[in-house]
Amino acid sequence: MEREFDSRASFTQRAVVTFVSMIIVISLYPGIAVQDNNPFIIGLAALIFTVANSLVRPLLIVLTLPLTCLTMGLFILVINGIVLRLTAWLIPSMTVDGYGIVGALLLSVVGGIILSLVGRE
Repeated sequence: MEREFDSRASFTQRAVVTFVSMIIVISLYPGIAVQDNNPFIIGLAALIFTVANSLVRPLLIVLTLPLTCLTMGLFILVINGIVLRLTAWLIPSMTVDGYGIVGALLLSVVGGIILSLVGRE
């Protein structure tokens, strides 16, 4: 029986994938840091980031739709960086350098790779 890939992952699956993605990106990219690489704090950051991606990001996309159209979708990268910065602002022991665009892009790429490898069961 062949498995079909469903792009709508459950909240739990997205949170776990975000957690694993954050661990990978934090260990490889110096622009995102968590104090002592504490897995509890990374898990909390992943949970907040997943909630912000589910609630805040769609609202920001709708509010900035004209700007996103003018930039042919590139403003979505800025929105992803804003969500990552919001996560770092809510967690004092997490730091994100700059606007967070590169870190958010890396999280998206790594998360997409993990989701494509794991799939949805």
